[in-house]
Amino acid sequence: MKVFFIGEPKTGTKSIAKALDMLGVRTFHSSKSSQKAYNIETSFSERSAFLDGFIRHSYVNLDKLFEDKKFVYTEFPPKQWVKNVINHHVRKNREITSEDVISKLLDTCRRKKEIFTYFGSRSDFRIINLTDSNNNWETLIDILELDSDIDTSKPFPKRGGSKKYKSFGEVLEDFNFTENYIDNILIEEGYYDIWRC
Repeated sequence: MKVFFIGEPKTGTKSIAKALDMLGVRTFHSSKSSQKAYNIETSFSERSAFLDGFIRHSYVNLDKLFEDKKFVYTEFPPKQWVKNVINHHVRKNREITSEDVISKLLDTCRRKKEIFTYFGSRSDFRIINLTDSNNNWETLIDILELDSDIDTSKPFPKRGGSKKYKSFGEVLEDFNFTENYIDNILIEEGYYDIWRC
């Protein structure tokens, strides 16, 4: 079985990649520079789980290409996702404005709506939200249909770089957002209901 993680960047894919590695699952994480030159045909034949990069944009073709597969949408609550995106830009010394943040959020909403419309309630489509609960190991093992003896009481891996903004409150101050600004944008644009987390 092939498992394709097709959520947005900054939704815990590095953490999931580490967890997959700990579970012994051969993984292609296309954000890793060491794998950018890796032959993609070889990757598909040798690996079981795929994350980030072109994978998240290719779900329709991958759906047609593989019979035994699952698609997993990784998500974070909107305010946390916004904080992660801003932290990523700060860490990379890239400028980001309030307008950029909202543009990225709305692009993500459009894409999420397309994905959820495409898959509907199919049994081979799952959602994982690493902020959701303490049972991330169980959720991942269930998605992968693994028999694993990993100690699920161990903390789930946390990856990602340093974080300038530790809370959304700090983002509010620097980006001149009000407490309900993100929610109001989502409501105004008709995307509030698609955020299940």
